[in-house]
Amino acid sequence: MRCRWRGPQGGVLVHRNNTLRLRPTFRGAAGSERGLVSFLALGFAVLFSGTAARLLGAAPSVHPTVEAFGGGCIPRHSRDSRFLARGRALTAPEPEKLTVGAVWATKPGSRPASKAGHPPPTRLRPEYNRLRRAFEVMRAAVTPVSSPRLPRPVRRSTRPDAAAFLAALAPLDVYLYAHSGRILFKRPLTTEERQHLADNCQSLDVHRHGQWIKDASGAFRQLNIFPFREQVQLVGANRVALAYLASRDDRIPRGNGALPKRDRQPPLIIYLEIALDIILANEQILREAFAAFKRCFVQLWNGKNESIEFDNGGMSTGRRWNGKYLSAYISKPSPVTGEVDCLHIEYRICSARAVRAVGIASIADLLAFDFRAFWQKHLVLRDVDIARLGRHSLNKRFGKRRQEPGPDDRRTGQVLWRAYAYDKSGSLCVQALIQNYGSGPFLKNIPIAHFLPSSGENALVS
Repeated sequence: MRCRWRGPQGGVLVHRNNTLRLRPTFRGAAGSERGLVSFLALGFAVLFSGTAARLLGAAPSVHPTVEAFGGGCIPRHSRDSRFLARGRALTAPEPEKLTVGAVWATKPGSRPASKAGHPPPTRLRPEYNRLRRAFEVMRAAVTPVSSPRLPRPVRRSTRPDAAAFLAALAPLDVYLYAHSGRILFKRPLTTEERQHLADNCQSLDVHRHGQWIKDASGAFRQLNIFPFREQVQLVGANRVALAYLASRDDRIPRGNGALPKRDRQPPLIIYLEIALDIILANEQILREAFAAFKRCFVQLWNGKNESIEFDNGGMSTGRRWNGKYLSAYISKPSPVTGEVDCLHIEYRICSARAVRAVGIASIADLLAFDFRAFWQKHLVLRDVDIARLGRHSLNKRFGKRRQEPGPDDRRTGQVLWRAYAYDKSGSLCVQALIQNYGSGPFLKNIPIAHFLPSSGENALVS
């Protein structure tokens, strides 16, 4: 049986007796040049491989069915041909097969097995792939089979990772305080009271019930705070202002001028910002610390809220009207001392229910609040063990409980980290990995004791 296929480079593939042979043709100017060059290159590969085999002491024997014309004979259906294409060294050939330099053929009369009587599949490869395989066979014939393969060098980054940088970071000073808050009152503030509060805080805004205000998104809405009458927003209030509001009587006199015996609706805190200022040495350390913080910070029970990055370089774990989220930035000086190289982190607690869940039910509770205990619970920094992540995934996939490290652990972990750790803004962070992949024993806690002052030190209201 003899069949012909016209090749893409001006050659003819001839199928005869279970072998494929590439016979160059010389038709046309371009085809003649390519065919002649390919013919000479393949012939040189065959001759050189046979000469190298003789120098190494091998005695090649030519089989009757082997035809070394043009590119030589290539197995039509052989599992070993796929190994040749991958560039792997061959082991000792089977008795019915034969190796002659760059030529490989099957035993006369043998036919590869086929399924259900169908002819075996034929894979037609371009001419340059034939040449590459011939050189691979030549290299396998010259190189001893017993020579071990040298391991590929693993390139490691000399830059310290984010976890090591945060663990070794030494801040100059740390401040804990309540930065901003909104409080609802039933009895409106007088002019003297407003002036006293304005003198003891950085900013004071007062809005009445039913007034049209502009919210954070830029839209106008009507303020509805019934049964309260005024909403007071304080920014940077000190202890003098908060102590005055805590002692202020908010009961409304009755028609006869008498006050009720008890206040059924005390002043309500509906919004609160608890801040942490970390003062660093210079701007370069500040930027590296902020990048490491964005990568390693984790907000517990964050759900599917994705992290957000702003134009000024700040970040947030997801704005919402109910609950709490974290925001951080380095573009402004410290609100307390005015120091420039400041990493400002603040937890924004929205709704009265979320404020009470933190442990602040009144203004007096805010004065006695333990800021250090709050940040010990909510400042969570974690790092990912890449090798442990890969081992965790492989054990989960194959149903094993392997604890010792394996050769594929780190590579699998790197693939999972790149696939699941990108957030909405295109940055790698642990928070995105937890949301997309999940948590597990591959997460390591980063110590935060050096980010918090000792008990009672620098714990300010403002």
